[in-house]
Amino acid sequence: SIAGLLFGYKSVKNAAQIISHHFGTKFNAMFVNLSVLSCGFGIYLGRIVRLNSWDMILHPFVNLQYILKLFVNPDNSTIAWSFSLIVGFFLLALYHIFNLFASYDNKEKSIL
Repeated sequence: SIAGLLFGYKSVKNAAQIISHHFGTKFNAMFVNLSVLSCGFGIYLGRIVRLNSWDMILHPFVNLQYILKLFVNPDNSTIAWSFSLIVGFFLLALYHIFNLFASYDNKEKSIL
């Protein structure tokens, strides 16, 4: 799981650099925050609802209907949104911590 977090961090950082180059830093921050927070929702769907990628291929309408119900009636799905937000903000905090360590490491190398 730690390797997954590190690879996920690196891929978001690479995508953020591309977004920043093409669209600027404001859109970059929005992209990073939304993509990392949406990972919390994806983890909810995978761990709690137990959806897999092939479920979206085998039963796309049933699964999309379930997901749309979560968005249309957020009051009826407080567990889903609570879990998604807690995990999403945890991942977002980890992303910023990793980013802080990476920038510190780069500064330390430039001094030497």
